Amino acid sequence: SSWGGGTGSASISNAFSSTRSQGVIHFASSGNDGGTAIGYPANLSSINAVGSLSSNGNISSFSTSGQGMFIAAPGDAILTTDRTGGDGYEGGDTTTISGTSFSSPYAAGVAALVLSADPPLTPDEVEDVMAQTAVDRGAAGYDTIYGWGFVNARAAVEAVFDDEPSECPADLNG
Repeated sequence: SSWGGGTGSASISNAFSSTRSQGVIHFASSGNDGGTAIGYPANLSSINAVGSLSSNGNISSFSTSGQGMFIAAPGDAILTTDRTGGDGYEGGDTTTISGTSFSSPYAAGVAALVLSADPPLTPDEVEDVMAQTAVDRGAAGYDTIYGWGFVNARAAVEAVFDDEPSECPADLNG
């Protein structure tokens, strides 16, 4: 979820909780106020809060942190597509923009890669893999600024592969 803020909704909160109990893993943007109180819905126990990193690997100045931060991912000065002309941020087809709304999909993408490598994993197991393979930032181990650290796609996927992964049917060169 790349949205957040405002007053919480009981129906949305219940939907996140219900789907989590059915095996869906959720990620949400921690917020962009630079404060220390993670916003809704990322502050729900059924969701993993994701903060933003700048290109130097430090937490972005705008990224909200706090108790419940799970992990951090790129979210500062991201080059992305843009609506053309006056409807967009700039006149072209791309723009550079920042926000934890860009960090959350990075983390969700890593979770999807982990699940593609080992589909029976539960949300708790995926979270454990991501936490154990994150690149530690800030204070050693878990902290409320970076969570478990900088999400690491390669290490997370490698952690769930068997010693001898099954043959890939699309592997054309052996």
